[in-house]
Amino acid sequence: MKVSKKYDSHTTIADGVVGRMIAISALPIAVQAALVVTLVLVEAIVLYVGYGLIEERIAPPILEVIESV
Repeated sequence: MKVSKKYDSHTTIADGVVGRMIAISALPIAVQAALVVTLVLVEAIVLYVGYGLIEERIAPPILEVIESV
């Protein structure tokens, strides 16, 4: 038996569940621009904090090795 389902351009299948996505292109240009700026800002903050934590943990041992040489 063949099962046929119709999906429009806003429907996705994730983990076997059919859900509705927000059509970003349907939003006004100003809202789209604000979303992009917000996403880039959040990404920058995450990277800044992440690299800062990595640097705190990894830099001291590396600097000790360099100083001992």
